[in-house]
Amino acid sequence: MSILKKLSLLLLLISIALTIIYLIIRWHYEPEHTVTTEIKHPGDIISIGIIGDSYVEKQTLDTIFFNAMLRHNVKTKIYSFGEGGANSRLVYKNLFSDKSDPFSSNKLFHNNITYCIVIAGVNDALGQYGSKFYVYHELLIIKSLLKNNIRPVVVSLPEFGIQEEVEVRFNAFKHARNAIFGFFTGNGFKRTIHDYRNALNIELNKQHLKDSIVFINYDYVINNYNLQKNLFRNPPHLNLAGNQRLGSYLAKCIINDIHRKGN
Repeated sequence: MSILKKLSLLLLLISIALTIIYLIIRWHYEPEHTVTTEIKHPGDIISIGIIGDSYVEKQTLDTIFFNAMLRHNVKTKIYSFGEGGANSRLVYKNLFSDKSDPFSSNKLFHNNITYCIVIAGVNDALGQYGSKFYVYHELLIIKSLLKNNIRPVVVSLPEFGIQEEVEVRFNAFKHARNAIFGFFTGNGFKRTIHDYRNALNIELNKQHLKDSIVFINYDYVINNYNLQKNLFRNPPHLNLAGNQRLGSYLAKCIINDIHRKGN
């Protein structure tokens, strides 16, 4: 075998090895972490956490939600932790990150939090991580909050025009890569949002978690991306009007839950 062929074979083997390592790192499931239960203290001000991706990162939603709660005469203290580009695994991992990490949301377990709004899954869908990956980590988030006596407020995966995002923003390589990922995960672009939502709903019912959470059906906020593009700054991000609608609806659902529970 010539030196050139040996070199080509070596480069091929290295490429295969690097690809395998990349796929393992990309799709590894985060192990379940231990929660140290905090003793809760009732008070006049309700502490509420918000965790998630870029929907939470710039804290626009925080102010809108805070003011919406105030209009219902409910005083709140908001603890918000968002990381742009974070998938559900990273949102979960951030709950247990050291406080020195700029995206750590570990404070939620140490500040008498009553409710925690969870907005995750957009980047799982964009990156074609698959509904199983998304549901696994979403359930870890929910169960960790419940173990610390925090009531999760789970926002279903937003409908944000994923096909428009692919056609307009993705380059040819990223489009091809995600098409391949979508094939192997069983979640093609056309049914991604539906599949992710449906998979989470099935598992919540199977594990009898629906009564333990406040479930936010995003369709009650924005039910048709193509007819309500005026509520988006760009796919997948909401503009001010979109955030106002989301924040107001979140406040309404939590207020209803407070009254129902007699808190």
